[in-house]
Amino acid sequence: MDRTDAAHDAPQSRRGLSARGAALVCLDDPRTEYATMLILQELGLSVDLAADPGSALRWARHARYEVLLVGWPRSPRPEPRP
Repeated sequence: MDRTDAAHDAPQSRRGLSARGAALVCLDDPRTEYATMLILQELGLSVDLAADPGSALRWARHARYEVLLVGWPRSPRPEPRP
């Protein structure tokens, strides 16, 4: 399970592009991210993991992905005042 923030490393980071393509995964929960990675690999996709949404965006600009899964909580919004 490799993570990197270097956008220029994204295309070279591929561990061997599979015949079915590639997926980029960036989830806030490491266990969910790992399980998702295993499922996608079982489906025949190579998987890159991004450390945060900004990194995922940089990766997506430098490599082609058939699947993008990015889920990250937004910063909490202040409650409206009564």
